[in-house]
Amino acid sequence: MNVSEINEEILCVLKREEKTDKIILDVVEIEKDLEPDFRGLLNQFERNGNTANSIVHYIKNHRKLKVLFNRYDYCARLNMAYQGLDSTFELIEEKYQSKFDHIKDKEKKQEAIKKEKDKLLKECKERLHANYLQKAYKKCRKDKEILAFSHRRVGWGAPKYDLNENFSIELKTNFGYGSVSYFYTKIKYKDLDIIPFSDWVNYRISRIFEIVLYSSKHTLSNESWYDAMSYVAEACNISSKDEDLFVQKYIVDQCKELITGLQNILNSSTFRLKGYVFLNQEKGYIDLKLSGHNLTEFRGEKISGALELIGNHSAGISIAPEQIRYEWLSLGSEEFFHSLKSGVSLFSGCR
Repeated sequence: MNVSEINEEILCVLKREEKTDKIILDVVEIEKDLEPDFRGLLNQFERNGNTANSIVHYIKNHRKLKVLFNRYDYCARLNMAYQGLDSTFELIEEKYQSKFDHIKDKEKKQEAIKKEKDKLLKECKERLHANYLQKAYKKCRKDKEILAFSHRRVGWGAPKYDLNENFSIELKTNFGYGSVSYFYTKIKYKDLDIIPFSDWVNYRISRIFEIVLYSSKHTLSNESWYDAMSYVAEACNISSKDEDLFVQKYIVDQCKELITGLQNILNSSTFRLKGYVFLNQEKGYIDLKLSGHNLTEFRGEKISGALELIGNHSAGISIAPEQIRYEWLSLGSEEFFHSLKSGVSLFSGCR
């Protein structure tokens, strides 16, 4: 799969393989049935005598291309504020009035006409692709073998998919809303939410209310659908084949990483942590050096937050085998609280 083609030439989909019962990634080709007609439309843009307004009416009266002025749920730029595609012909016509009689300079008038036509052409290309995507979504919904598929719909959405009786996912997206855009996958196994506990100590700024919303988060790009679908497929297949391994990988290892991170926070004053530009848009690592009250406050925040995270989601260990439950309890009671006690002493020394 060429990830650069996702939501451009193909949809990335999840399927169940009949022979093995595994969850696999596949693609659905985005059919582009209006290309011959759209090439004819391009000729209209190239004609000097045509204006954007006359081209709008050409599209309206075209037997096939008039669908370009339908309403589409389409996000052109996933991480940017959504601009929208006007959903009625009247609004589109109002946008492209082609009234330039007030411009007396012939050259400037031609520049204004061309600028308006270029704007319309860009919108038409977006509408054309939105039309292709809408038909591809419809095709996926009709195919009973397809469990989930990629998209670029605008705004909030969290469709839930049951991959088997014990395993369900939510593909949480909020595309086209600038700094509050996000792309999450949420896994639920036997009614247990899988939570990335380690994110609490791996990021400079962490929010519990955000961490509990996802199992994995992804950058705001069409290519990230491959990562999201791969994450889901791997987790589901592991849970079906080896529950002990699933619990170890997605629950116990996360808690171990959380505790290791807390120990580092308690025993050090310099940290290398992940950072953000905006929500869900990472900008690499931040080197942090703290002392005095700032260090005390940072340690206190991370410890109290970790206790809240573990306390509110400790039920997950009940599905683990006895050996793993013992390992969890050892970490949670002896090692962790020993570190916590040491941390209290460190706090006292900073006052």
